[in-house]
Amino acid sequence: MDKGLVCLIAFVCFCVLVFSNSSHYLRKLRWNFPVKYSSKFEDIITITPQDSLYFEDQNSKQKPDSFEYLNGSSSGLYYKKNSEFFATQQLHWNFHIDDSNSLNNKPYKCLPKSFGYSIEKGNQVFPPHEYPSCNTLNRAGPNIKWDYQTNLFEMECPKGKQGKYLLEPKGLERSIKLQPNMAQHWKVQEYTDPVKLTTEEYVYASCGEENFNKAIYVPRFNQTLYNETLTKMQSLNKGTTPKPQIVFFLTVDSYSRRHFYRKMPQSVEFLSSLKNSSYSVFDFKIHNVIGSNSIKNMFPVFSNLPTTERKDSPEKDLAGKQSMWKLFKNRGYVTLFGLENCDYYFPGAIGQEIDVDHTVRSFYCASNDFLDIRTDKEFLLTQRCVGDYMSHYYLLNYTHAFSELYKGLNQWIYLHINSAHEGTGLHAATLDSDLTWFLQTYLKAFEKTHDVAIFLQADHGMRYGNWFKEIDAYIENKLPVFFLIANNELLNKIEYSYDTLQHNTKLLNTKVDLRKSALYLSELPYGQEYKVNKDPYHHRYVNLFKEKILYNRTCESARIPGPYCSCLEMLEIPKKHYTDQTTSYGEILFEAAQASVYKVNSEAYTPKSFYPGVVCQHLSFDKIVKAYVTKISNVEEQFLLQFKVKESPKAVFEALVVVGTDERSYLLDNVQKENPRDPLVYRNFKSMMRVLGVNRKDSYGGTCEKVARNLEISGEYCICKDIDYLRENYPSAVPSNL
Repeated sequence: MDKGLVCLIAFVCFCVLVFSNSSHYLRKLRWNFPVKYSSKFEDIITITPQDSLYFEDQNSKQKPDSFEYLNGSSSGLYYKKNSEFFATQQLHWNFHIDDSNSLNNKPYKCLPKSFGYSIEKGNQVFPPHEYPSCNTLNRAGPNIKWDYQTNLFEMECPKGKQGKYLLEPKGLERSIKLQPNMAQHWKVQEYTDPVKLTTEEYVYASCGEENFNKAIYVPRFNQTLYNETLTKMQSLNKGTTPKPQIVFFLTVDSYSRRHFYRKMPQSVEFLSSLKNSSYSVFDFKIHNVIGSNSIKNMFPVFSNLPTTERKDSPEKDLAGKQSMWKLFKNRGYVTLFGLENCDYYFPGAIGQEIDVDHTVRSFYCASNDFLDIRTDKEFLLTQRCVGDYMSHYYLLNYTHAFSELYKGLNQWIYLHINSAHEGTGLHAATLDSDLTWFLQTYLKAFEKTHDVAIFLQADHGMRYGNWFKEIDAYIENKLPVFFLIANNELLNKIEYSYDTLQHNTKLLNTKVDLRKSALYLSELPYGQEYKVNKDPYHHRYVNLFKEKILYNRTCESARIPGPYCSCLEMLEIPKKHYTDQTTSYGEILFEAAQASVYKVNSEAYTPKSFYPGVVCQHLSFDKIVKAYVTKISNVEEQFLLQFKVKESPKAVFEALVVVGTDERSYLLDNVQKENPRDPLVYRNFKSMMRVLGVNRKDSYGGTCEKVARNLEISGEYCICKDIDYLRENYPSAVPSNL
């Protein structure tokens, strides 16, 4: 072999050895090239140390708490056996939106200062909105018949009207393809005679109308799948059939815990009513997100691989061998994966062909194309009716039928429902009656035949309305709803489960805890436990059925990224710092206030929809009234400041501003686009600043706000010019009734 080649191979091996065994060396290397600062490199600190708040203010004796690291042990925690638990106490189930207030003054390391909007404020921001029943809106459609015994689809239209229909295309039965890849398969046909079915599971139909106004969606029984799964169950249980189990992730997109209480009163009442039944329910009050969107929160539950997001995707399963559906299939479970959407997020992360037995998605891509049923945030107050029912009804009904078809088998189910995925926060209420109906009928149907565990949870809280403008809304984004529903027979098989679950409802938990808990259940029918050490960082997470969360658990120890932590302490900044720009915080607070005024003027004084300065005055910064700081990480901090402007002695604005150096930060994304001000240098670091939102705190409204809103200007920011002047010079800007 050539000596040069030998030397090259030896050098490469040496480099691999050195770099793989010296993370300290890598950090040193990072110091020499600090181009992109990251929270992963804790040695680099680009924010102001919070200790400076107190060292510079002699009147304050408060000190920030030191960080206690979760060591993974459960020493000091006492576990009550199930019989002992019920002998000494009972489950307290009168669920209420303010239950979280009972946690105040508890000795928990992670305890949010706010759990979201108060009842009064929540009702003000999200007022009741009545949505009529879909069958009252739907024009009379055809009579349709769908029969798997004869494998025929039939429809009947009034005389003189031509029927048309759209069947599920072949090849999409196990697919979650991207929208363009599905659209090419659609084939609308005119109805003349009964249609022979082969693999189809749904149909859209109408009689002469422009849009389809009837639909049927029913799962098709697979005898081969049934037999193979039953055989797998028996082989794992040494020739006998164990009592089957249903592990069910019922995901409701964009519901914070408090928003679920606000918009789902029937569902909450039903969950409370299960107190005296064969089921138990647990309401987790500090269920914290780990990312900004559905994929970042749910993919780590699905798989132990790194989360990836792409707008295109290969036609294969990207979740890997340790995907939840593969692990459950290997343990003798029949699987269902259902999505009430047709965006690119899930296919981009998990692939367009996933290894599950039944999927629901192409039905909703068809409704997107032919009925304009969309789940985008910009669609406001648009009711999503598919024929006689809300769009989510078909997914719930399909799931109930699926579980009935495979009664006697273990089942793993994931549903993702998008009722609250829109821009107002009001459409969430349309799910209430349908979810109540579904839970009532589903739990009753499988009460005696299966052990049932339903993870009723949201991927994240609100991402609409004021969620970037007000702290309470911002907190609700981080605290999605999570109810665990399980039958008592299942819980009684897990000693200490009631005491453990009741304990865990009060402490910080997160998405990957759900993965660990569900995988624990996967082998329970066979009297075994899933070896969780197959997953990375398993010691960071908790099996909610068997392990009590420690009081000193923090976002950092649970691997919750700083920007998404609900428990970060907001410290009040002493007045000295916002009356003197030379202090450690003074400079950045004044810059944050100026950037916030710039944002207000951009939306009110120079709106895109009207001439600059016609209605609203140009505002100029006067003074800061109060200020708070939250340390997100070593390279990112968040400020909440209240400030006044010179143009009005009464107006008070509140701004949420984030400052940092991490170029990959979700919170600092699109800084230049949203706030194209001069480059910012803070503490000798090139930094970025983003105004997340501005909210008017004083009482406002009346004529000024109405004039501004009439012109599609941000009325809450507007301090109006003289109305008589407007009438005289810009009569079209002022409504005639003012």
